[in-house]
Amino acid sequence: AEMAGMISYVDFNEQVALEEGRPDMIIHLPKEGLIPVDSKAPMSAYLEAQEITDEDSRQKKLDEHAKSMRNHMKSLSHKAYWSQFTRSPEFVVMVVPYDPGLTAAFERDGSLLEDALQNKVLIVSPVSLLALLKVVAYGWLQLQLAENAQKIAEQGKELYSRFVTFAGHLSEMGKRLNTTVHSYNKAVGSLESRILPSVQRLKEMGAGS
Repeated sequence: AEMAGMISYVDFNEQVALEEGRPDMIIHLPKEGLIPVDSKAPMSAYLEAQEITDEDSRQKKLDEHAKSMRNHMKSLSHKAYWSQFTRSPEFVVMVVPYDPGLTAAFERDGSLLEDALQNKVLIVSPVSLLALLKVVAYGWLQLQLAENAQKIAEQGKELYSRFVTFAGHLSEMGKRLNTTVHSYNKAVGSLESRILPSVQRLKEMGAGS
């Protein structure tokens, strides 16, 4: 989950208690969807087979391993994790901790994968689980980008509205400045053409002394 960047979107360790069992991980999907994950696949028969040198006994152990995997798959299907969540996909992820163990089960039981899918169980290895989490992480990223795009659009509309208001104030201030400048120019013109000549005449008549 950490490698896929999904730590914020999964519940694990505490194993959320449900009526029909406890998934080891719950993956949260965008739009409130959920994927339950079970990692308790039986591996003892496979590990024992790796220690056996007699080929016939080894093959029997591998058959036992495949049978255990099928039984566990059926058990997960009967728990129906998907029916206990709102808006959950109709499948549960069954994680097999070793890729060779998963391969061995498929080799000994050729219909295991198909039967599991029909029973709404997705059997994956750790690598496949990582790929699944990566896909879900990408979905979260796309959702965040879409939400951010919406927020940007809303902010753009708000900024445009505020700019129009500001432009109106600026235009009104410009009109008033033009009126003030016009009045100032008229006052200066009156001063230069009417008042200053009279003052000059007063000065010439000695009013200045």
